[in-house]
Amino acid sequence: MEFTFTPIRIVIFICLLASFWFLGGFTHPATRLGLAEDAPIYLLRSWGFCMTLFIVGATSATLVEHWVGNLDPTNLQTFYITMGIIAMSVAVIWNHTIVNYFVLG
Repeated sequence: MEFTFTPIRIVIFICLLASFWFLGGFTHPATRLGLAEDAPIYLLRSWGFCMTLFIVGATSATLVEHWVGNLDPTNLQTFYITMGIIAMSVAVIWNHTIVNYFVLG
């Protein structure tokens, strides 16, 4: 597994992070809702894991390239892109759930 930094991959990575920021993923749920900063620690921990999951998914989908095999090498980039998209989707849904739970709970 290696990281390949090309201009188009970096632009896509930055666009993915900007879209998550636009959706409010990097903003504390209590701040986003205009409430006090005294949120429960489990909410803060799950929000941190959610951010980490999105960043890892974006990195996996854009910057990782992995070749396997000696005689006939096979590129696993499709697998990493698929796993990155799934991770980013889970992170966005999880982030939405965190905010709605904080409002209702």
